[in-house]
Amino acid sequence: MKKRNLHIISASALFGILVWLSVALQEEYTVTVTAPFAVEGVPPGRALSSPIPRTIQFRFRGEGWRLAGLFLGSDPELRFLFSAPPTESMTLTGDDLLEGIGHRAGIALLDVRPDSVQLETDRRLERRVPVIPSYTVTFREGYGQVGPTEVRPESVLVSGAASVLQHLVRWPTQRVAFRDIRTSLDVEVPLARSETYELSFSEPAVRLRIDVQPFAERVLGGIPVGIRGVPLTQEVLFIPPKIELVVRGGIQRLSAVQAQDVLAWVDYKTVIADTTGIVDIRVETPDGIQLVQKRPERLRYIIRKKL
Repeated sequence: MKKRNLHIISASALFGILVWLSVALQEEYTVTVTAPFAVEGVPPGRALSSPIPRTIQFRFRGEGWRLAGLFLGSDPELRFLFSAPPTESMTLTGDDLLEGIGHRAGIALLDVRPDSVQLETDRRLERRVPVIPSYTVTFREGYGQVGPTEVRPESVLVSGAASVLQHLVRWPTQRVAFRDIRTSLDVEVPLARSETYELSFSEPAVRLRIDVQPFAERVLGGIPVGIRGVPLTQEVLFIPPKIELVVRGGIQRLSAVQAQDVLAWVDYKTVIADTTGIVDIRVETPDGIQLVQKRPERLRYIIRKKL
């Protein structure tokens, strides 16, 4: 008995849904359809030099059951053949774009964006440009990057219109994010896609390598402070003459650093311009080594004629 009631309830619900759909599909609606856009058949030795959209948006109005046909089957895709002579341009109008997606009876086109596409070509050239990695990275507590980020290959060949390539000096990767990293990274990252011009690349992706090590701190003492730009007849004495530094870096890199690898100095122009009797110290550390603290942070000084 309960099973029979369940069948009746299911059939009633299905019938209700069908009735609702039949009524709803007779109403008029407005929908937006987005179709990928591509141009084929560009003559050999030529490349598109005009900016082209990656997608075309159509806004239609019609009865629901007619509009439903837009979403049945495969997604619409617009592919046009470049039919103008090599050195001439061609224009695709809104009617051309609509024809590409296929006109359907009973459906009104309200809008096309863009409403036309201008296709121009120029000589195809190749140019090698450096690849710039686009990424963000955060490290787990106690870890950090050692040395610069490596990109392999460092550059790629870009093929496209001469008028476009003349302004191209570098090319980025897709933006990626790495979080809570505690081991070295060696990953493949795709090149960014050109959203405006038709370009092709010798490599679709590059490898990104980031050396990550546990970080530690170390105190380097007895570092002399030098003076730069002082006249031959003058000398500057610092009080105290030596400082110590707290530095931070990867354990392996840090263990190899010696006090003589670090430079601490003051510019004579800074001393002359000072009115307080105390100056800041500039510090240069080896690659991969971060300065955490100077002890002391500033120095007193005495200027005197050289004996």
